[in-house]
Amino acid sequence: GSGATAQACTATTAPDGSVACTIPSVEQVPGSVAVQAAFAGDVFYLPSGDSDTFTVTRRETAATVAGPDFAASGGALELTGTIVEVGGTQDGAGIAGRDLLLSLGEGADAQTCTGTTDASGVATCAIAAVDVELGPQPIGVAFAGDEYYLPSGDDDDLIVFAWTDGGHFVVGDTSAVVGESVTFWSSEWSLANEVSGGLAPDAFKGFADHPVGPTDCAADWRSSGGDSAGAGDEVPAYTAVLVTDSVSKRGRTIQGTTASIVIVDVDPGYQSDPGHPGTATVVGTLCTD
Repeated sequence: GSGATAQACTATTAPDGSVACTIPSVEQVPGSVAVQAAFAGDVFYLPSGDSDTFTVTRRETAATVAGPDFAASGGALELTGTIVEVGGTQDGAGIAGRDLLLSLGEGADAQTCTGTTDASGVATCAIAAVDVELGPQPIGVAFAGDEYYLPSGDDDDLIVFAWTDGGHFVVGDTSAVVGESVTFWSSEWSLANEVSGGLAPDAFKGFADHPVGPTDCAADWRSSGGDSAGAGDEVPAYTAVLVTDSVSKRGRTIQGTTASIVIVDVDPGYQSDPGHPGTATVVGTLCTD
């Protein structure tokens, strides 16, 4: 190189006059770069030098994307991307100060945000409100490359779900097994669900009208009105279901504890009449108490 960006190293000639030295990390702008050898001369020999050119190529990179297993429709989603160098003396080192494009979904419906990498090559940004179809969705990271680094990208996936309107369906803790079918709504809910804390009352059909909206595993639940509260006409295709280990009835109120929350893939055929059971497959755990 030349000028302010020049890099150099010094070595002593071997008996045959040859010399070699190493520049540990080439920091030249990729392209055609001049290489020079210079001998300053001494009391015996006059100075001399030579020059040539070689091509500096852009460095390879590897990108990775990370996010949660589940994202609530309408809620915020934080995504993380990382880029590192590949090969050479800096193999695995994070690349700072680069913009990464992070995405949820694909095609025209994809949602994106941009983050700038820190000293470790990590960038984080948030999609303010998830607005893609429910179910499995890809997440991705893309680094466009620049004059020093080649582009790279990565992808993964998560499941987008929606909270059920008006409350939450409930399943028994012994019955809630990932990959297995559960009954979340039925006139015979107490027979279809195993609860480690004992048999549930016959009056409970599977729907709790408190709490309403997004909740966590620290919240107990209740179902009012003597029998189980009535569920709505529709259930999101992928929804959050409370997992209970204790159900009891006091007066006209049925109540229980929340041991965990799972995400389920709802089977076709749900109706608001508990004589038509609502079933689903458990696809994963959102949280545990």
